[in-house]
Amino acid sequence: MLKKLKFLIKLGIVGMTILFLAIFLHSNLHKGKTVRVSNGATFSGITSHLKSRDIIYSSFLFKTFIYFMGDAKSLKSGTYYFPAKSSLWGVYNTLISGKTSFERMTIPEGLTVQQIVEMLEKKDGISGKCPKNLKDGTLLPETYFYDYGISCSAIIRQMKNMMTKTVNEVWKNRSKNLILKSKKELLILASIVEKETSVARERGIVASVFINRLEKGMKLQTDPTVVYAITKGYGHMRGKPIFLRHLKIDSPYNTYKNYGLPPAPIANPGKASLKASANPSKTSYIFFVADGTGGHIFARTNAEHERNRQKWRKIKKEKNKPPS
Repeated sequence: MLKKLKFLIKLGIVGMTILFLAIFLHSNLHKGKTVRVSNGATFSGITSHLKSRDIIYSSFLFKTFIYFMGDAKSLKSGTYYFPAKSSLWGVYNTLISGKTSFERMTIPEGLTVQQIVEMLEKKDGISGKCPKNLKDGTLLPETYFYDYGISCSAIIRQMKNMMTKTVNEVWKNRSKNLILKSKKELLILASIVEKETSVARERGIVASVFINRLEKGMKLQTDPTVVYAITKGYGHMRGKPIFLRHLKIDSPYNTYKNYGLPPAPIANPGKASLKASANPSKTSYIFFVADGTGGHIFARTNAEHERNRQKWRKIKKEKNKPPS
């Protein structure tokens, strides 16, 4: 009887030692992952989910350890981030802490509200319908962090507040001689700049071209305003080209027909384009055309601009030439 007891004690010690060592072994997780533990999920369901996502390497050892700790009912629902090679001990501590991870979403610069709403309604973790009748130029493109289950209305409100704050700050630090008369005009110009270039060093120069044209009483003649009119505010041609007939479309947004700025922003500009529009570069450029590398060539005269356009046509022709 004594021998049997000693054997059981030794066996228990060995088992406890193995379990103790096992809880500190690293999982097969090679890259950190964010995992959602649903409210009301059972302990077995949580364990199976963690195993299927490679957060834990053994369901049996995880269950044994949790039962030993007496914390099966202490695991909290929420969205958690588990770093690479998390141990059972690390996973356990994360789940009982209730320190949930934030979801992350980046809104690219230059999208319209229609495009942003599309993104939000497809994004996992955002609930409810987005507000209707949103206006372009009211949502700041930025990286946002939020709790899983946030309503679309709440995150839209956050974007609006960020845009208001950013515009106020940029407007306060605008150039003294800026021709733009209001924050709305700043947003309109910045939205055009945003759509015309994604090259950081060019933003101030592109803004200067439009400022110079406004000062000279010239039409802005910018394609993105036409695209906005054609697509009824969607802002993207979905792969279709712009034809000459499109430049004659009857719309207050068509800057080939109308003088001055369009009546409202044509997209949601980022902070960099707002800054560039509030403090444009000092240039005498009034034209620009694509240079074939993603940037633009700028010109002061129509003759110079025509030469640049010929270069661009040649580049396009070479690009479209079938391989020999």
